[in-house]
Amino acid sequence: MSIIYGTLCRGAMALEELDLASDRPYLAYSSSDRSTMTDVVFAELRVLRLDQCYPPADCFLFPPGLTHVQLSGTRPMWPTLESMLSTLRPIPELKVLELYGVLPNGSTSPGPSPINLPSLKELHLGGTRQSILAVLQALVLSESVQVFVTLPHTTITTETGSPLQWLVKLRAKQSVGPEHAHTSH
Repeated sequence: MSIIYGTLCRGAMALEELDLASDRPYLAYSSSDRSTMTDVVFAELRVLRLDQCYPPADCFLFPPGLTHVQLSGTRPMWPTLESMLSTLRPIPELKVLELYGVLPNGSTSPGPSPINLPSLKELHLGGTRQSILAVLQALVLSESVQVFVTLPHTTITTETGSPLQWLVKLRAKQSVGPEHAHTSH
């Protein structure tokens, strides 16, 4: 990560989009702390796409001004749901979040306190049923958020007998609590 950071420092002060991809999984076990690095280099970064790159949760590649994050790979990026949320929590302007194959393994134990991503418009999740459910339970979504879910190795058969990859499009709905219940007189 220090090589990437050094390269970016030399010529990327106004960088708005960053795409990093690796043929083989690239694992980084430590990096410069996000709190000291993002103001200097990534003030303008809005879009981050990582494919098979696995930086630490507090990496400088996740500055608060991001509006679009796309992370894809073949293994979890975070060891726990809590560490994933600690990466997302400081990114309040996030509008599009795409996580494919990098979700932490789902847990059956009570999860962390849900976080709110107030600007989120689209959420794309690809992973196991359990990991997707854990992430959905950990996020407070507004009614207008579009949620797209892709499950691996899941196919459906159409009326003509052709298999299709299963893709579910959902609209997030807030639950109706007692303060919203209607009563008749």
